Amino acid sequence: MCVSYIKRLTFLGTILLGGQQLASAQTVNIQSFTDSSFSANCPTPAMVDIQGFGTTTGYNSATDSVDIFISFGDGNDTTFKSPLWGTSPQNFYAWVSHTYLLAGSYTTQMVVTGPGGISDSMTHGPIVVTNACGTVDGYTYIDNNSNCSFDSGDDTLKYVPIEIHDASTGNVIVYGWSDHTGYYNVSVPSGVNIEVHAITAGAGMASTCPASGMYALNIASGSTNTNDFGFECNGSQFDLATHVSGSGFVPGQEHYMYISAGNISCLPQSGIVTLTLDPMVSYVSSASGPAPSSVVGNVITWNTPSMSNTGAYYSWWSQFYASIKITTDTTAVVGDTVCHSISISPTTGDIDVSNNTYAYCAPVLASYDPNMKEVSPIGLNASGDVDPNTTFTYTVHFQNTGNYPAQNVYILDTISNHLDMSTMEILSASHNMNFLDLGNGIVKFQFNDIWLADSVSNEPESHGNVTYRISMKPSLAIGTEITNTAHIYFDYNEAIITNTTLNTIAVISSVSEVEDISVKLYPNPTTDVLNVEFSEDMDGTISVRDLSGRIIESTNLNGNRVVLSTSAYAKGYYTIDLSGQFIGKFIVK
Repeated sequence: MCVSYIKRLTFLGTILLGGQQLASAQTVNIQSFTDSSFSANCPTPAMVDIQGFGTTTGYNSATDSVDIFISFGDGNDTTFKSPLWGTSPQNFYAWVSHTYLLAGSYTTQMVVTGPGGISDSMTHGPIVVTNACGTVDGYTYIDNNSNCSFDSGDDTLKYVPIEIHDASTGNVIVYGWSDHTGYYNVSVPSGVNIEVHAITAGAGMASTCPASGMYALNIASGSTNTNDFGFECNGSQFDLATHVSGSGFVPGQEHYMYISAGNISCLPQSGIVTLTLDPMVSYVSSASGPAPSSVVGNVITWNTPSMSNTGAYYSWWSQFYASIKITTDTTAVVGDTVCHSISISPTTGDIDVSNNTYAYCAPVLASYDPNMKEVSPIGLNASGDVDPNTTFTYTVHFQNTGNYPAQNVYILDTISNHLDMSTMEILSASHNMNFLDLGNGIVKFQFNDIWLADSVSNEPESHGNVTYRISMKPSLAIGTEITNTAHIYFDYNEAIITNTTLNTIAVISSVSEVEDISVKLYPNPTTDVLNVEFSEDMDGTISVRDLSGRIIESTNLNGNRVVLSTSAYAKGYYTIDLSGQFIGKFIVK
């Protein structure tokens, strides 16, 4: 069973670039120009990543490009071309690395010029390069023996966020993360009063060493100050979660789906993961990771090991990760939607059951690019209409289509300024990685020493992905557009630019919610029947509507439960209301 409100979790197909564009006034607009540092770069020589992003209008992304000039402020500069992508507007992106040899404070400048000479410029700085730096390092761990000392009796905690605050302003000046061994190492400016914070390590975890979760420091130049962060597990409940994504559904072709699961709490718990495939999609075989424990038709299950956030057996927070090979039926046609559901049990004793189930829908495509971006929910219409205050799940898929393994892969992802960075949460990743917030809405997913197989020698192992969740900012205006594009780098090759996802804030639901009443809709997604169950007896008229608001079916309710036949419904999303009051949404697959 799942609760009545279910998010529309769907796939946005690849946006085809190029084509004839409407003649319009030509403009060039730099929207962001920043660097990878928040404070001081230490010591010299210091390599700094510099990024820029912007839009143009009146050009043709299939044939046009812009010239980018960047002055680094130390007497050096560079010029290169950047392709355009998208239709209206077109987008451009710039990324370069520069090594500063001398200490100093530098102001950079970027000038972007389009065909015909239209240009825009922006400055950024200061970029502070200094030899007056120190280091803060240490371990994040579970203090099993309660002695506030990291020793052999303790377990390490992986991927705990570390924030360095300016003590005088409270602003974050440096971000860091502990790695897969629980160790963190951050360069900080010396002679400045700072606070080092370890952010929460998961459900049921309490910061005990120090109790405040923070160290107040002033680091001397060239010194290293070690500060371990100890946590205690005081939870009596676990928090299982699961997720699934796919890499394209094309009739008659084999592709992959990626299954992950984990326990976000410190209380160990094993689980049973159940994936139900759409009837138009069939299981072929296990591709990597643990093989299914059971395959019965389109229902695939896995038994996970005992999991907790003190261990990451496969990647990121995911203690369980597997991929399977699937095929889409030849009777499927472009424009059809395939819907899959995944769940993890048990739920009794689970502190948050909302992340125990996940519904994943995607369109059937004529073809697909293996390096792509997808968003859930996709929303309605070509504009991707969604309700206000929606939370999005983004997945970046990448594949090494070369003829030699890629040692390092990283993704630069541009986050819309309409999304709230403080809500960003990594859900899963195919391989161990580091996550960096570069500021101004640019994040970096860094897969060092991934040695990703090439598709020629090992096609199943040539794929990778990362999934994260983020909420839109509150009180955004109706009509606000939210876009997202990723740049994928394989070793020293030029970036592969993904499609751009699009969602638009609209009013989808036209009825109000029933207050203080618990409602369950199950099974959800469904094919034949839908149970609507209330926590107490109710009277009224149950109405099923499509997403245009048209009533599909109405029935009287006198009690706490009604069973609806959905076998004649078209595939898609529906809402249910009780005498005009909204009670839930469901999927027919």
